[in-house]
Amino acid sequence: MGGKKQFDEEKVMDKALKLFWTKGVEATSLTDIENATGLKRGSIYNSFGDKDGLFLEVLDQNVKKIITPMAASLQSPDTREAVYGVIDALLARFRNNELPSGCLLTGTCMVYNALSETVKRKISGQVSGLENALYNKFLDAQKSGQLSDEHDPRALARYMMAILLGMAVMDKVIPDSTATQDVADVFKKSLEQFLKP
Repeated sequence: MGGKKQFDEEKVMDKALKLFWTKGVEATSLTDIENATGLKRGSIYNSFGDKDGLFLEVLDQNVKKIITPMAASLQSPDTREAVYGVIDALLARFRNNELPSGCLLTGTCMVYNALSETVKRKISGQVSGLENALYNKFLDAQKSGQLSDEHDPRALARYMMAILLGMAVMDKVIPDSTATQDVADVFKKSLEQFLKP
């Protein structure tokens, strides 16, 4: 907003990310943000405008630090390697005890109707962005002959999105890590019916 920030923005973003991820945006108060980040209320307002302003930046931080690395395997020309890589990266994220369980994006989707219009647009855009990345991978697979023409790349991308979001919910509410592994294993087997050998 105005003036030079008198704090380490990267550290503040990381602390705010974990706070919103753990408590959820609706349950997080300005006092919680002050306590977690060490910022005073005036600094929060001056730097981010309000809680939503901070949360919008946290969502961008989540894309940068969590979602983009998780989707890095989509650069592989091999469709199996690309898609399985996303699933495996998500499983690895679930096993990272330095991060809260579940997923910030998924958790925020669960309270979608309570969000401001600005946050709704950001969340919808990020979900659509991941879906489109998957769609483009399946579309490329079709063009390269790894996926037959009878299958709809958009439908496959949406199917995979449902798997990813569902796994994040399971990680949040089911402490047994074999639950998400089971889903990943079945998903990989189901994908074989769509991909060519």
